[in-house]
Amino acid sequence: MVRISHNQIQLDDLDDTEAFADVVAQSLQGGDFLALEGDLGSGKTSFTRSLTRALGCARLANSPTYSLFQRYRGGRLEVLHGDFYRLGSPHELEDLGWQEMTEEMRDGLLVIEWAGRFPEALPSNRVHLTWKLSDSDIEERRMVTVSGGGKAFERLAQRLFPEEQNS
Repeated sequence: MVRISHNQIQLDDLDDTEAFADVVAQSLQGGDFLALEGDLGSGKTSFTRSLTRALGCARLANSPTYSLFQRYRGGRLEVLHGDFYRLGSPHELEDLGWQEMTEEMRDGLLVIEWAGRFPEALPSNRVHLTWKLSDSDIEERRMVTVSGGGKAFERLAQRLFPEEQNS
């Protein structure tokens, strides 16, 4: 895991993704929200799988594209992993019980792939991770841009970029 700029992380392989997930997991608390963005195959689900491992969940995450939402229990935090990719409108999200899900997970963690499809449904207290395949010759290399707002983002930024927090 290599820091490229003030808010960008380079992940060269799956080991780097797992190390990144470990750092993120250490910063998380109940009620946090991770919004994941990026092209197909950019690493969102691999990261979430590593995150559920780092949190100690009984099952590790897999793609929720067809089931839309999956729960992972047994770890430090219960995880609700969702995917907005197949949803066509905010109304579909509401019909699935989005408000109820977010309320029910107030002590757990929400991880949503393709979160940018419905930005109005996202809480302001969130960590936003944007994944991009690198243009380099290293096939597994990913670039992750870290942004967000609120306490969840502040805790992660303190772990990832401590020198910026102290200046």
